[in-house]
Amino acid sequence: MTLRQFTTIIVSTLAIAASISTAEARNRSFQYSHSRNVQGPNGRGLHSSYNASRGGGQAAMTRNVQTNDGRGFSSQRGYQAQDGQFHGSTSHVTNSGKSWGRSTSATANGDGTATYHRNMTGPNGGSASWSGTIGD
Repeated sequence: MTLRQFTTIIVSTLAIAASISTAEARNRSFQYSHSRNVQGPNGRGLHSSYNASRGGGQAAMTRNVQTNDGRGFSSQRGYQAQDGQFHGSTSHVTNSGKSWGRSTSATANGDGTATYHRNMTGPNGGSASWSGTIGD
């Protein structure tokens, strides 16, 4: 066996193993959640919860934290990826009403390029957007 044949076999084996692992990972799904209550002296304390799920080319996560004195926040994140398209977003909001977040969308154009669009919003109402095409 020549070095070239040996190298070809190794590279082919690794490529097959990588494609199997990627396909298996896409089909795996899970759900996870937990919550906590922490109470201290003088009425101080908080409650927090976390939920996450993934499967079928999508994922979602929520997190909530609330204190006994009325402060807190909530966050959501998620994405979907399917057929050459990706959509993802995250948002946060506080009990005082401030909110901020971002979103991203991307599409594979089939010619080695991809089109994307990104939005961001700040807690004081400012926002920004970007879009374009990347690739060959």
